[in-house]
Amino acid sequence: MKRVDSSFCLCCGVIFDGVGEPHLCGDCLTERPPFTRHRSGGRYEGVVKDLILLYKYRGFEVLARTLADFVLRGPGGEADLWSGIEAVVPVPLHPAKEKRRGFNQAALLAKALAGRMGLPVVNGHLIKTRPTAAQTSLQAGERETNLRGAFRVRKAAGLAGKVVLLVDDVYTTGSTLRECSRTLKRAGVEEVRAVTIARA
Repeated sequence: MKRVDSSFCLCCGVIFDGVGEPHLCGDCLTERPPFTRHRSGGRYEGVVKDLILLYKYRGFEVLARTLADFVLRGPGGEADLWSGIEAVVPVPLHPAKEKRRGFNQAALLAKALAGRMGLPVVNGHLIKTRPTAAQTSLQAGERETNLRGAFRVRKAAGLAGKVVLLVDDVYTTGSTLRECSRTLKRAGVEEVRAVTIARA
């Protein structure tokens, strides 16, 4: 499993081609996302992609621990990302989709990461209130519209004023993490950081 070995954006975590010191990308210089920083374990390609597909769509739930270890060996294990984190929050699935799949891949990954770092997982506070079209079938602009208003926080008391780490499997355009981060901050979360297995 190939980890990130090149430079990346200090904010959104986009992986640059070539070596060098991490720095802000053009997009983050223009407009910062609602999360303060995001990191991925590696690129969404090769063995990493194969394992994520097995994990997510073939029911290989046991891979959650392996993928969590992969994340923590790369930029996803940075001390600055984890310092001050008070709760780990998985990106939720709509209940109907979770029932069909049999599990929420982000929730299992969050549990594995939190266990490694000695942190609590706050599951069930951030929820998905309506089904949406699969993000993989949409263009970048459509992804933002597709998810607008699709999440809410139903137990804000457990998250208000906290620094939380949002967990998902793959970062493609970032629309899911942005919408979840906006929802959490509207509910009173002080700061949202994010981590994913891979960056597409």
